[in-house]
Amino acid sequence: MRLVSPNLHYRFYVEYFEDLDPLEDLEGKEKRSKEVEQDLEARNDGLWSFCPPAEDPFAALGEAVQSFVLYTAYPGLLMGLGNAHEIKLPGAVKLGFSLDYVTGLPWLPGSSLKGQLRSCFRKKDQSYLIGEYLGKAVDVGELEKEIFDGGDCFLGAFPVCDGNTPMLAPETITPHPDKLKNPKPISLMKIRPSVPFRFAFLLHDAKELGVSAAEKLALFRTLLEELGVGAKTNVGFGRMTTEQRKTENQLKFDNEKLPLIGDPAKAYTKTDAYTKSEAYTKHEPPSPAPQRSRAPESRKGGGKVLGPCPKCDANVVSVRPGFGKCSNRDCGFQIGTYFGTSLSDEQIRALLRGESVVLENHVDKRTQQRERVSIRIKGCQPDKKHDGIWWPFFDRQWR
Repeated sequence: MRLVSPNLHYRFYVEYFEDLDPLEDLEGKEKRSKEVEQDLEARNDGLWSFCPPAEDPFAALGEAVQSFVLYTAYPGLLMGLGNAHEIKLPGAVKLGFSLDYVTGLPWLPGSSLKGQLRSCFRKKDQSYLIGEYLGKAVDVGELEKEIFDGGDCFLGAFPVCDGNTPMLAPETITPHPDKLKNPKPISLMKIRPSVPFRFAFLLHDAKELGVSAAEKLALFRTLLEELGVGAKTNVGFGRMTTEQRKTENQLKFDNEKLPLIGDPAKAYTKTDAYTKSEAYTKHEPPSPAPQRSRAPESRKGGGKVLGPCPKCDANVVSVRPGFGKCSNRDCGFQIGTYFGTSLSDEQIRALLRGESVVLENHVDKRTQQRERVSIRIKGCQPDKKHDGIWWPFFDRQWR
C-alpha cells in the first residue's frame, strides 16, 4: 500500500487506514504481524517523505493581508493532537494532526491563534509588557477589547512550501500511567524544526488608542516568539524564531537523510551558535535572537524581572528571593550565590546591569576567613556536575 494523494489530509486520514483492520488480533500470528509492521512502516514513510505543493492559501486576499513569517524551532511543532487517528496496531501513528481539509496543508486555525494571543492580555505576569513591546503607554484592557472584539480578523497560519521539501517527522511521547508499570510509547507526527510558517491577519488602526495596524502586527509577532504556538509548549514544542536555525544535534535528531527546509547554506551550524565553550555547542541548542525584552515565564513562587541574561539577553526572572533563572528555556543560566555567599535581589539586579557589588562578609572556603570583596559578572560557565545549567563567572577584587 502506498500513500499517493497530493492532499495530506486525505493521505493521513483516509489512505493511511485503507486495507487495515484495527480490530484484528495479531497475537500468535507472527508472520502476519511482521507483514503489518512492514506495511505500516511503508505508510509512515509516505508521510515523512511527503512534500506539500507550493501554494499560498492567502493569495486570493491579495495585499489586504498583513502577515509575517516565523520558523519552527527545535524540537518542532505539534497541532491538533486531539483529533481522532487511533488504530490498535503497533507502529501506527496514534494521534491526530491539524490539517486543512481543502489544501491538505498543516495549519493553525485562526480561532486558536486568536485565543493564544488573547491569553497574553489576561495574564498579570505578561500583560504589563504589552506597553513595553509597543514602546508607548497604553490601556491594556481597552486595547484587548479593540483588537479581539473590534473587528480584527485572525486568519491563522500555514507553512510556506516550495514543493520539494518534506516538513513532517516522527515523534514519540511516553506517558507513565502507573509508576510500577512500563510506559507505553505513543507514536505521532510533528512539523520538523526550521519550517517557515506565515501568520496572516486583517488588522485596522486603533486611532483612539494611538496604535496602528503595523504596531499590532509587530506586537503579535513578539508575543508568538515568547509564548510559542500549538500543543505541548510547556515542554519545548511550538517555539518560533525569526531566523532559520539548526544545531548539529537537531540535524541528527531529525534524520540525516531528510533535507533541510529551505536553503541549506542558511542553516545554523556549530560555528554559528552562541558559545563560550565546546560543551555548550555539543549539548545545547542556540539561544533565540536577542530581543529588546523578554516576557518572564510563569514560575512557581516568582516571576519578577531581575535583569538581562548575560548569556542570551533574555530576562532573568526571580524564582524565589535571592535566586533567579533565565526565562529562555534553552539557556539554563542561573544566579543566586557567590561561592557560598547568598545574593539579594538588589545585588543580582546590579550585577546583571554590569555593575560591581561589594560583599562585606564573604567567607573564603580555603582559609575560612572573612573578607571584603568586590565582584562583577565577567561571563558565564557551565556547571560541571549538571548538564545544561550555567552560572556567572565573576571578576573579583579584594578591598
